[in-house]
Amino acid sequence: MSPAAVQAERAARRAGPASAAGLQGLVALPQQVPPRPEEPGILRALGGQLLHLGRHSRRRLQDLRQREGGLEGRQRGWGSPAPGNVPEGAPEPPEGSAPHSRRRSASPPPAAAPACRRRAAPAAPTSRSRRGPSGARRRASPREAAAPPRPCPAQLSHARSASHTSTAHCTPSPAPSERQQPHPPPPTTALGAVVLLPGRGGADPRLGAQARRGRRWRGACSAVAGSGECSGAVAMLLYCCTSAGRARQCFHALKLIKKDCLLSLRVSLCASTASVPRITTHYTIHPRDKDKRWEGVNMERFAEEADVVIVGAGPAGLSAAIRLKQLAAEHSKEVRVCLVEKASQIGAHTLSGACIEPRSLEELFPDWKERGAPLNTPVTEDKFGILTETSRIPVPILPGLPMVNHGNYIVRLGHFVSWLGEQAEALGVEIYPGYAAAEVLFHEDGSVKGIATNDVGIQKDGAPKATFERGLELHAKVTVFAEGCHGHLAKQLYKKYNLRENCQPQSYGIGLKELWTIDEKKWKPGRVEHTVGWPLDRHTYGGSFLYHLNEREPLVALGFVVGLDYQNPYLNPFREFQRWKHHPSVQPTLEGGTRIAYGARALNEGGIQSIPKLTFPGGLLIGCSPGLLNVPKIKGTHTAMKSGILASEAIFSQLINENLQSKTIGLDVQEYEENLKKSWVWKELYAVRNIRPSCHTVLGVYGGMIYTGIFYWLLRGMEPWTLKHPGPDFAQLKPAKDCTPIEYPKPDGKISFDLLSSVALSGTNHEHDQPAHLTLKDDSIPVSRNLAVFDGPEQRFCPAGVYEYVPLETGEGSRLQINAQNCVHCKTCDIKDPSQNINWVVPEGGGGPAYNGM
Repeated sequence: MSPAAVQAERAARRAGPASAAGLQGLVALPQQVPPRPEEPGILRALGGQLLHLGRHSRRRLQDLRQREGGLEGRQRGWGSPAPGNVPEGAPEPPEGSAPHSRRRSASPPPAAAPACRRRAAPAAPTSRSRRGPSGARRRASPREAAAPPRPCPAQLSHARSASHTSTAHCTPSPAPSERQQPHPPPPTTALGAVVLLPGRGGADPRLGAQARRGRRWRGACSAVAGSGECSGAVAMLLYCCTSAGRARQCFHALKLIKKDCLLSLRVSLCASTASVPRITTHYTIHPRDKDKRWEGVNMERFAEEADVVIVGAGPAGLSAAIRLKQLAAEHSKEVRVCLVEKASQIGAHTLSGACIEPRSLEELFPDWKERGAPLNTPVTEDKFGILTETSRIPVPILPGLPMVNHGNYIVRLGHFVSWLGEQAEALGVEIYPGYAAAEVLFHEDGSVKGIATNDVGIQKDGAPKATFERGLELHAKVTVFAEGCHGHLAKQLYKKYNLRENCQPQSYGIGLKELWTIDEKKWKPGRVEHTVGWPLDRHTYGGSFLYHLNEREPLVALGFVVGLDYQNPYLNPFREFQRWKHHPSVQPTLEGGTRIAYGARALNEGGIQSIPKLTFPGGLLIGCSPGLLNVPKIKGTHTAMKSGILASEAIFSQLINENLQSKTIGLDVQEYEENLKKSWVWKELYAVRNIRPSCHTVLGVYGGMIYTGIFYWLLRGMEPWTLKHPGPDFAQLKPAKDCTPIEYPKPDGKISFDLLSSVALSGTNHEHDQPAHLTLKDDSIPVSRNLAVFDGPEQRFCPAGVYEYVPLETGEGSRLQINAQNCVHCKTCDIKDPSQNINWVVPEGGGGPAYNGM
């Protein structure tokens, strides 16, 4: 039920039986005609604006009218009686006074209230807004047909599209005796239903009587109407608030604008759901079974059977595959292991700092050095500092603190993952690069059956091409999900199995990285530098790294991490990164150098508090998918690999157990989670659990440093309390009106660079003629809420320039444009979108960045 309908029912209960009975004849509740998926957003946005206006005085509304340029002929608000409706004995208003400024002593008789008849120019039947969710025209319900005459509401027009124009007119109502009984039902709305609550002295005399007896009636009403003849550009909004003796404040928020019916509120720049350009064409939002273009298309899929299917060829997924084949060889068993990876080649989507601990690698391959693992740069120097705008304050790294990197290796993680892939293939693992897992398959008993790869050969508008092919189904006894941070299949599993029931919301960061070749004189192989502070304020979690690699050329890896729980919608992580490079302690290292690569990736920062349940019937989660990153260390490769090893050992023990009696078709490997909690991974994450949440105090990041220096160094995580995160990252964003815009310096093209030239270095590419994989649940939300309230934060938090707001063709308002080809698969938009309207899904396999050793 919509918020307006909920408020309507509550108001009816407060007003008493008589009013409730009257309400039944006047309100067409949304459950009778369910709105289309894109409708609630615009209702919330418009209704919220009217709620806000309803609490203000007449003066505020007069100011609003003046700002909007005035009304032709000064259309009457509901607080003023229309000609012929002035009660007997009511004083005449002063000459020259605005009609809406009069104070009414009593409500006009309902029969004399003005009514509205809409005349619209006929339009071609192309607008979806004229039909209900099922596509058929909605017939008026008996309740609507019996409704008393409605007062003339304001008719508000959204930005008109180039192909649709319409006008609406209000004409005086005929005399009561001339009216047809019953009154014609209200027109079917573009949003599927009319929600109408009359004000004091409105259409229903019973409601007026309740008000005169002192019963306070408050109703919130959002009516967005468009008849079958309208092309979707006209919307009517109604908000009623009545109380005894205060009819004047009962809704001047509505007004009439004769010709163009322009929207009178701030949302006038927002296109209606009927006129919003269609952005999302993906079948996850618009099912193909309802699309006539897909009639007759062969939708059968070929299926393969395996013992274990692994999704994602990162450190965790490859470690799991390798360990399974090692165990199979040790026990002389045949185990078929299939691994799918959406990148065109192994390692092409892998990005990290990276300074790794070799602990898990030594467990997996004790002879890793002899095998030629690309760990070429042992850490020789470790530095940490706090940056101010002009200086660097060195901070000593005491033994035992998480930042100690002695014994670790600086690596190019993409090269390391590629090497792991070679080892897996040598052991017999079937690896399928360029195949993106798009769907989780389930048995009839609810357990996971396997996965299906995505379909290929679909046009940008969602229609099938001549080359259309269905994806491949891979069935397995156990499916291992190693998608990495914020995997799109893992999100589905969280909801289906309620895996996050007993954990806190996950917290994330966005990491941006560049590779540079620098002057050999400035090159210090093995040096590791970390900083916090400038250019971020103390309430924004983040920091930087600068690693000197021992490669054939003088190479440095530098990056910047920003916690996605930041509050200012004007913050731009990419531009913060570019500004940081100009710091006096950083710029000298880069001067004279050449930037050769760029990329970005989200990372988990929630810690042990945010780890969900890891097992479910038929599958399990490993690596960064559930969030096993050690945040203070800024390391997760070693914990991810260990989780893959433990998962394989638990899976293999069930596969070879001949006496195993599973309750479900898909095996439920609960032993994996139990073993992980007994391992050094869990102890390590538990010890640092409070460091990241401690940054949410008034001291911000510096409070976290103090906490680390005192409690962690002394107690090693043995404190008897566990701090909590403030909530989901998207909920931390403040409205733009409460924040100060951030002025960023222009890039100089030598140290700092623009976004598009940076994305070009990532090698990102997608097939252009395919539906955008960045889907919107509601195409109207970006403009009606994100732009109106937060000033379009997606155009700043995206590190690849995917989102931008461009003017509408009519010149009135803006629309969101999605440049899906730029996407580097970082998942930041899915995480930080304040409306949670963006849903990232996989594009065609092989698309995305083409990182080389990032």
